Amino acid sequence: MLRLSLFVAVVTASFAVSQANGTVITTKNKCNFTVWPGIFSGGEAKAMDLGGQGGYELPAGVSKSFPVPDNWSAGRIWGRTGCDFSKPALEACNTGSCIGGLACTQPGLEPVTLAEFTLVPGGQDNYDLSLVDGFNLPLAIQPSAVGCPAPVCSKDINADCPADLDIQGSNGVVVACKSSCLATSSHEFCCTGAHSTPDTCSPKGNPSYEVFKRNCPDAYAYAYDEGSGCLKTCRREGTAPDYTVVFCP
Repeated sequence: MLRLSLFVAVVTASFAVSQANGTVITTKNKCNFTVWPGIFSGGEAKAMDLGGQGGYELPAGVSKSFPVPDNWSAGRIWGRTGCDFSKPALEACNTGSCIGGLACTQPGLEPVTLAEFTLVPGGQDNYDLSLVDGFNLPLAIQPSAVGCPAPVCSKDINADCPADLDIQGSNGVVVACKSSCLATSSHEFCCTGAHSTPDTCSPKGNPSYEVFKRNCPDAYAYAYDEGSGCLKTCRREGTAPDYTVVFCP
């Protein structure tokens, strides 16, 4: 997970990024239902400044691309499900609702599966899948550059979610799975307070960690999960790589 501290980074590059010179993000919906991607940036790069405009409707089988700055910092993309934007913004979707309604101006309500990016011109891009606050949809990140890792969480963890962590829709079907941190606000599970360092916050005994890591080993399952290799890097060689975020890979 690109920790919250990264999300205060200031982005100073122009947002008029062309597909020829900048990085292009493509969202692809391989689910058999509509997904509404949500898009948010840290620092001064607000969601509405990006080509993704904070979010949009993405029917099954459809892809949509948008440019982001070459130094896009602390970007996050998630999928919203079961949305009806005639409702109040934070009640509009079964999962992932955000302030702003269709066009998110803030991060989405947890739990959601996150794709996170910090792009570094002339260096290494950093990206990951995060289940630190929970899961709602299978997700993958596919870089265009040859040899760069492509993390994937293809399992539907909702089907394996413990009853004390699940969130059910109005029809009783599980639509999301909370992390133990989100469910309890425990310092031990959230890596806060006396457990705010890697040495004092262990995943041992964390119920959601066991479920998330078993099903999606490529994804962050708790705050200090870097040791499992889930933070991915892609070194830029000439042209900036593009990235595809796939829902239900």
